[in-house]
Amino acid sequence: MKTKVNLNDYRRFRELLRVLLNRFSISPFHCSTIFLLLLSSPLWAGKRFQTTGQAGYPILKVPMSARAVGLGEAFVGGTNDAAAMEYNPAALTTMKRMHLSALHMMYFGESSLSGFSLGSRWGGNGWGIHYRQFSADDEARDVQGTKSGDITHADTVLALAYARRFGKRFSTGIEFKQVTREIQKSSILAGEEGVSVDNSVMALDLGLLWKLPRKATLGVSLQNIGSGAAFQYSGPKDSAVNPYNDKTQGATEALPLQLRFGGVFPLGSINYSWEVLQPKDNRAAAASGVEGFLTPSFVLRGGLRYQRYLDISMGFGVETRFLSFDYSFSPRIDLGTAHRVSLGMRF
Repeated sequence: MKTKVNLNDYRRFRELLRVLLNRFSISPFHCSTIFLLLLSSPLWAGKRFQTTGQAGYPILKVPMSARAVGLGEAFVGGTNDAAAMEYNPAALTTMKRMHLSALHMMYFGESSLSGFSLGSRWGGNGWGIHYRQFSADDEARDVQGTKSGDITHADTVLALAYARRFGKRFSTGIEFKQVTREIQKSSILAGEEGVSVDNSVMALDLGLLWKLPRKATLGVSLQNIGSGAAFQYSGPKDSAVNPYNDKTQGATEALPLQLRFGGVFPLGSINYSWEVLQPKDNRAAAASGVEGFLTPSFVLRGGLRYQRYLDISMGFGVETRFLSFDYSFSPRIDLGTAHRVSLGMRF
């Protein structure tokens, strides 16, 4: 039996769609960005990585902002903060003034993390630059446990972001990232050469931000889009030392693709934030956070994050007209306790 298409119903539907798009100021650029995000959904419906954490470039998963960590990393709907571009580049359109946020911390073990985020807005456009570096030192030992050299691991990320506001409610953003990894092993044994491997890759973030009434927001972002890269080997050609069979190139590392969705809902002097995260190489995670302003310049924060187990984070912030100070305390069951301090400046 054939079904006859009612052209009047089709026209009414088309007119209703046009009214809705105009009502919420959704432009063709918005539609194309939403389409790209929806197009990526089969990535999670299909076959995932077989092993948790199999994706590479862990520096892209390490949070930088002390404010965001204090909220359990429920920050995809964050606003008026340069560090928010790490979670959603569309947030750059909410900047009231130019904002610089910098961090340096001693991370787990013999590792350190440092970097900065700088963001600003001109008219309806926002821009930002982000840099971070992770470094770690270790000792190389042979099968007998004797020290044979030193290992240095360095990861760097340089990102440029652009965001555009459409109407009064919607913003879209895009971020380009250059990620570089390098591992070097020096030898203290006579006659043995040092070894180094490195790779470099480009990644892309897409984001949407929707401003709701009463200063509430909804945000969605797709992060680390792109193909991975293979490690390039430099060192002895001896197969006993060279970990790669072809003597020049190793296995390809995949980017840690992940989808974020969440929002922020103010209620008086308290902001409630929530987020759902679906990484490509791990279980889904849920996070929520609360920040309460005890005074106009002092705020307390707390956050919960659950993936395989429950993580708790706490922190506070102090903000003046030009300067800000944020601290977070996050005890992790798997790695230990991390303290973060972020310093900010507004121009």
